[in-house]
Amino acid sequence: KPKPRRFGLVLKKEGIHEIVLAGYDLTSRNTALLMNGTIRFLINQNPSRQAEESINVFYNHLIYREPVPSSLLFPIEIIVRSNLLSYLKIDADLSMSL
Repeated sequence: KPKPRRFGLVLKKEGIHEIVLAGYDLTSRNTALLMNGTIRFLINQNPSRQAEESINVFYNHLIYREPVPSSLLFPIEIIVRSNLLSYLKIDADLSMSL
């Protein structure tokens, strides 16, 4: 499976700036490539929120006998340089509360 990080490193090394590169997940490598402009945006899958919602559904089913929904929809979160720090702060705040 191709990784945006690898493409990003090659594009940066070769000085190619015409290609818009997107990535996913707020990993340290991806955020570094976002900050230096190699990756233009990241799609955040927000695993913390997915886990929290899964636990809530499980709890509500076991305790209140609520039916389990066939799917849960999550909004798409697009991360760019200008909003990256707020997302990193949110992730740090969540991990501190766990």
